[in-house]
Amino acid sequence: GRYLIYIGSSSMAIYLMHILAGSGARVILDKVLGIDSVVIHLIVGCLFGLGLPLICLYLLNRLKVKYVLSAPMSLLLSNFSRKFMSK
Repeated sequence: GRYLIYIGSSSMAIYLMHILAGSGARVILDKVLGIDSVVIHLIVGCLFGLGLPLICLYLLNRLKVKYVLSAPMSLLLSNFSRKFMSK
């Protein structure tokens, strides 16, 4: 329950970082460790593609880093439109 909600609310971070994490893990498996099993590549690629973005998001939230996964401009435009369009 709670884990699925957390993963769902973290979908933008996962979407933005999953390619680097998953493919990076598969490159290490293949080039560094010499593992060429399709099953292992799929499992490790999926685990890293989901796990590393979630870890990064957790660390960003703990460090209170703003605007990494959202554009500050969107907040500015939202405030502007509320202020001047409501008149």
